[in-house]
Amino acid sequence: MYILLFSRAVDFELFDSSKVSSVILHFQKKREWPFQQHCIHFRKLSKHVLRHFQHEGATIKHSRSCTKHWLKFYILVVLFGSCGWITVNSVWVELPFLVNTLPEGWALPSFLALLVQVAILGPVLFSLTKRYFAHFSFIQKPAKIIVASIAVDALTSLLLSFLWKETSIVSGVPRSVALLSLFFIHALVDCTSNVLYLPYMYYFHQSFTSMYFVGLGLSGLIPSILSLSQGSGNVNCIFNSSTNSTEAVPVEARFSVTVFFLIICLWVCIGLCAFLLLHILPDATEIQNPNDKTSKTSAAETDSTLLSSQNAHLSRSQCVILLAFTTIVCCLINGVMPTVQSYASLPYGQTVFQMVIVLSSLANPICSYLSFVVPVTSLRIMALLTSVVVIACSYILYLASQSPFGVLKETFVGSFLCVGSFVIATGLCSFLRTIIANRLRKSEVESRLLWCGIFSQLGSFIGAVVMFPLINVYNIFSTAPVCSSATVPSLVKVLKEYVKRFEECGFLVKSFKNGRSLGPLGSLLRQNLLAQRHSIKTRSTYDCHLLSPMVKNSTGEIFEMVLRTGELLQSQFSVQRPYSVVVETFNVGSPDAKPLLNSLFGTSSCLYCHVYHLPAPKTVGLAFDKWNRRRSAFWKEISNWSSDFQTALSVDKRCTTIGYCLNLPNDPTLVNKDTPIPVETVSWLEENDTAYIRCSMNVEAALATLLINGLTVVDVNDQKSNLNPPMINLHAALAPYKIVLLNCAHRRLTLQSDANDEASSAVKELWQFYRSFGTLRAVVVNAKTAQTGLVQLWHRSYDIVEEVPISHVKPKLAKEMLHTKAVDMEDFIE
Repeated sequence: MYILLFSRAVDFELFDSSKVSSVILHFQKKREWPFQQHCIHFRKLSKHVLRHFQHEGATIKHSRSCTKHWLKFYILVVLFGSCGWITVNSVWVELPFLVNTLPEGWALPSFLALLVQVAILGPVLFSLTKRYFAHFSFIQKPAKIIVASIAVDALTSLLLSFLWKETSIVSGVPRSVALLSLFFIHALVDCTSNVLYLPYMYYFHQSFTSMYFVGLGLSGLIPSILSLSQGSGNVNCIFNSSTNSTEAVPVEARFSVTVFFLIICLWVCIGLCAFLLLHILPDATEIQNPNDKTSKTSAAETDSTLLSSQNAHLSRSQCVILLAFTTIVCCLINGVMPTVQSYASLPYGQTVFQMVIVLSSLANPICSYLSFVVPVTSLRIMALLTSVVVIACSYILYLASQSPFGVLKETFVGSFLCVGSFVIATGLCSFLRTIIANRLRKSEVESRLLWCGIFSQLGSFIGAVVMFPLINVYNIFSTAPVCSSATVPSLVKVLKEYVKRFEECGFLVKSFKNGRSLGPLGSLLRQNLLAQRHSIKTRSTYDCHLLSPMVKNSTGEIFEMVLRTGELLQSQFSVQRPYSVVVETFNVGSPDAKPLLNSLFGTSSCLYCHVYHLPAPKTVGLAFDKWNRRRSAFWKEISNWSSDFQTALSVDKRCTTIGYCLNLPNDPTLVNKDTPIPVETVSWLEENDTAYIRCSMNVEAALATLLINGLTVVDVNDQKSNLNPPMINLHAALAPYKIVLLNCAHRRLTLQSDANDEASSAVKELWQFYRSFGTLRAVVVNAKTAQTGLVQLWHRSYDIVEEVPISHVKPKLAKEMLHTKAVDMEDFIE
């Protein structure tokens, strides 16, 4: 049977009940009976042992009674421990807001991390002072130094709340001098806490060391909860007409940064009061350690013979190993992870970035408390956990190196792994840091806690010094635009509630796996190019694609639906002009065609262009299907308005900031082939770009290729180009411009069929050409839409399918495609 003795020093030790009598006799001989008016902390005691202790005047209490008696001291120590790093962490959790406001941008975390490590001067100077000026009165009273440091921290936080956004010009570059200077003071105080607060816990019972680390974990959790409730860091992507670009506009927070730092200042003041109460309360002496310098040396030496050697003994080599683990852990948690946090998580969107900050901060105190519940003393287990931390941090560094293209960016798994790696790394680092400090504390050597604090700061310093030049000098990590596709709603979310209305009005709606395109087969090229081009250049997915009725719906209904969509974009998602709407129509030869065009392009804020048009103020691009048999009738109709058409292309020069491409009919009676379209009529994003567009199908494919790959320069002047040429001709036309058709692997190509022998030959050449660029497998069944299908392939991330012979295509394909049924190609493959 074992019992726990709760001695005068409030110290827990483990004894064999058979030795209780000898222990009592030992103290009786020395006439130092420590148990009077104090309790015995027990689990199970025999009646004989209970009577023996009661006879000697000891008070018997259950362990829970003693724990309850200490509860207020545990709370006070937790509040005191939270002052350790709360001011530094408060700036870190505001990064989602600060990086979008201050001039340093994404590089701000590396500046902050470097300042934290330069602040190692604080603990170094304190350690030297304690070593060589130990006889000074203020050194002999660390409690007063702690009170002064917490007071300075509170005052600095108060100043930071009002001066955080002040900037100054340094070497011709605006810098956040006020924030960085005040943050450095925070870092000096908090870094010194590693060699001041932690060693001071030696004067209390060892269980309070775990409570101190729980409080240290709260120093990250409390600011994170405040930041989450504040809602800072979220942005809206709004188009700025003056700059012709999409900009990130921060969402107004529930309370300002100033209020945030004022709350932190108040919390630090509460921690200061908690530390004072640890010494002022009447029963505060009960939690003090008897082995401190004020205790009797002889009594300590006598009691040491009763200590469990397994818990107390720690060899020099074991101590060195523990300090090495401390260095590695603190290097990763304080030096590496904070500096790459934005690079690793922001590519997945603002929500993931904020989840990383909040959940990591939550894991810190929880794992620190776990060390109190699940103590670990084995060096092998510590080494294993350290290895797991290194693996998790290696994955985080890999994610940061891939920025701004996140690994598995468009999937839930990618975001989950990103958040999970940060939570695991932070939690294990906190757990290891606590169990190592507890292990050193049990050795009953005060200086080892001091060395633990020194090596903690050394590891943090090494991590930050290594990462700072990698980020700010060598620029090995790249930033991602705030307004990326991961931060804005997809088209399906925007129009989800309107899909039913479209169908009721006679509109055909088709939803695809990428969540961006609505429309039938045959129109995807124009829709996808519009959406992808907009997404590449402005990092937005606010393009709406509507379908006109198939037969006899009026122009008014079409136009009303277009305007309704624009209003939806503006009202629900704060999308300002320009936005795009593509109207697909198949009654181009009907009497409704001319009024529709006139109504759209006759409005001062609308522009019209054949095939597709990219965003200008309230742009409406009008796209027509090539398969429509009445295309020639349409061109005869539209040729009557040629002057109006050319005027429309140059109505608003702002449209050229995005650019558009124009596909003209291959009809020499309508367009002079020898006269290219003026450059100023068809301009592209960059100022020096040009585009001469000839009347041939391969030109459209060339332009589409450029759009999909984010390129914009082309000057195709291939007089040999005819309708539906083999793709090898296109390759030759693009060769002088070093444009290579890449990224074909891991996609699916779906093309329609007309079973024409000549077309099949062209398809075969096309197939061989593209297969040379990767492991592409696809259904290739139509030469006329080969270019269209390939462009669809690059834009849409579909699964790979096997090549299907043309003979396996259902005979009704041509008829169904002629009527543009909204069905998948899989429905046509037997």
